[in-house]
Amino acid sequence: MLRYEMLRYELKTISVSNELLEDKSLINYLKEQKRKGLNALVMGNVKLEENHEIHASLCKKAGLKLVEPLRGKDTLELLIEYSKIGMQFMIIGIRNEELDMAGYAA
Repeated sequence: MLRYEMLRYELKTISVSNELLEDKSLINYLKEQKRKGLNALVMGNVKLEENHEIHASLCKKAGLKLVEPLRGKDTLELLIEYSKIGMQFMIIGIRNEELDMAGYAA
């Protein structure tokens, strides 16, 4: 059973433009969800400040609260916890300047 089925939430996908902050259909969709009782947008962002700023601006435009429970958490600790509970995850990006390569052969 998929996680969203266990929580009894509908998984809805929508197409958005590359310019999220100017995407009127996305902003209107979020406002419509607010009218239906949605009060917050929950994101899984951990480290990407650019994404935080985009999501914060979208929420401001739609009148929603931004909730980022993983923001600022230690990524290694998250990965360890995810693997302990059998959660599947995908690493989608690594910033070279933040890697500590001490002790590794080049």
